[in-house]
Order: sequence, then C-alpha cells, then structure tokens
Amino acid sequence: MARLKVPWQGVGAAILSLDGSAFKGADDIGTVLQCLPSEEEKGVLQAYRQSGKPIEAVSAAGRFVMSMMHEPAYRQSGKPIEAVSEAERFVMSLMDVPRATPRLRAFALKFTAAEKAAEATAVFRDHISACKELQSSATFKQLLAATLAVGNFLNHGSRLGNAPGFRLKGLNKLHDSRSTDGKSTMLQALARQVLARGKDIAVLSEELPHVMSSKLKISWQEAADMLDQVLASIKGCQAELALLRDRSASAWEALLRHYGETKQSVPTDTEFWADMQVFVERFSSAQKAVLQEEKDAAERKQRLARAEAKKAAAEAAKKVGVGV
Repeated sequence: MARLKVPWQGVGAAILSLDGSAFKGADDIGTVLQCLPSEEEKGVLQAYRQSGKPIEAVSAAGRFVMSMMHEPAYRQSGKPIEAVSEAERFVMSLMDVPRATPRLRAFALKFTAAEKAAEATAVFRDHISACKELQSSATFKQLLAATLAVGNFLNHGSRLGNAPGFRLKGLNKLHDSRSTDGKSTMLQALARQVLARGKDIAVLSEELPHVMSSKLKISWQEAADMLDQVLASIKGCQAELALLRDRSASAWEALLRHYGETKQSVPTDTEFWADMQVFVERFSSAQKAVLQEEKDAAERKQRLARAEAKKAAAEAAKKVGVGV
C-alpha cells in the first residue's frame, strides 16, 4: 500500500476508471492482485455486511477472513475482532470492484507491453529469416540431394527405392546410422560427399544462423499470443506489428510448401525448428570434422615433405664431404 501513487482509498476508483496512474509498475499491480479476496472470502464478508453491523465492523470481518488460515495464532494475540486497520478497509474496498482481476491484469499489460512487443518482434523476425535461409541454402539443398540419392541406393529393389523425396524430420536419423566398423556415421559420409562437391560449400550452421536462433524455441503461436495481448493494449503500432505477424505466418507456410511439407506432417513449428537445429549442429560438426581431417592430412604431408627434403639435403652434403 505504501508504494502506491494514490491513497489506498482511491485504488478501487482507479481500477473502475482504468486509471493506471495509481500504479508505478507491474509489481504494484501484483501486490493489489494478492489482496483481492477469494470467492469464499467474499461470501463471508457479504454475509457479515448484510448483518447490519457498522462498516468498521465489516472491515474487521476482512481481518477475520484474511486470518482464517492462522486462526489459533490470531486468537492467541488477544486482538479484538472489532479492530480496524487500513489494510482491512483496503481489502473491503477491492471486494466491491467488479471484474477487478481482469482489469488489474490489463493494467499489468500496460507495463509489460513494450517488452512483450519486443520479444514477439524478435521471434517473428528470426522466424522469417530462418524460413528464408532454409529455403535458399545451397548447402542444405546439396545435402538433401545427396541424402535422397543414398537412401534410394540403399533401398534399391524395395518399395522405397525410388522415392521422390522424404520428410525433413527424418534427417536426424542419419546420425544414428553407422558404418559396419562403427567408426563413422551416415552423417559424416554425407558431410564428406557434400564438401567434395566444391570449395564454395559452406558449413551449414554458418549458412543458417537464424535457424540456430534461440528465439525459435518460442513457438510462433506463443509469439502471436503475446502480440495479441500487446495489440489489445496499444494502438499506435498495431498495423505494423500485425503485418509482421502475418508475414511470419506466410513465411512459414511458404517454407512448408517449398519442401513439400504440410501442417499435418509438421505438427508444430517449434518441433520442426528443434529437429532442424539438432540436425544443422550435427551436420556442421561432421563437416568441421572432415575439414579438420583434411587439414591434418595436409599438414602431415607438408611435414613429411620437409623431413624428406631435409634428409635429402643431409645426404647430399654428406656425399660432397666424402668427395672432398
């Protein structure tokens, strides 16, 4: 109560008139929400009020109801039931405010709207960028082609041997397929094959930075709900934010169409992006491992060449000494 900008007697009127100037922030509103009596407490207080006793005594009933959970300790304190405090009267004043809870939550949104808008905007923007990156990624398309070719080769002669495509969620299964000696995975073999197609092939995670964004752990629907809450409380940037939400939804639908997926084959966007992030990380690790192997091999070759050259020079010098 001490933190409120207006006297406690004016809080109920402020809630009724949707006057947010009575609150400094969301914490103040949370404090008032905690003071709202429950339905059971309201019933007791209403019955007490209808008994015809003075309002001060009714306020004491507020004290009685609020202390029901601690009745033994309250009785032992020796404090008379008729004692009236400002806190008691505050609770009673809140009881008479219709729809106090949703009104207070609307106030809370006023203080959190900017933060929610920024969060939703970040999610939508990363969502759009991730969709575009995955659609345009040359490395990813090379990988898909190689994966389909290998799958059709391994399934030759079966009903799966001439598949026109496959579901993207199956990509992470490549990590579980190992060679007969168990030393390498199908993912590493594909990484090697894709990298061999040209030096312009990028490491997948570097080509898909927004696909790896932590913002994609927040579902599109969660961000849309956040934005709906914001749009209900602010008007100035409503059109711009709604357009951003709609563009994000369109980008998602375009991505699904591009790869032959549907909303039925991909239940949620968070599941899709989670699978894609795991796969991108694994494939990129496989690529980096191949690149490291090639680097190590090149360095060994250089060391061997230097050693042979040194040996040859030493033998040549030895022959010259013998000739002298």
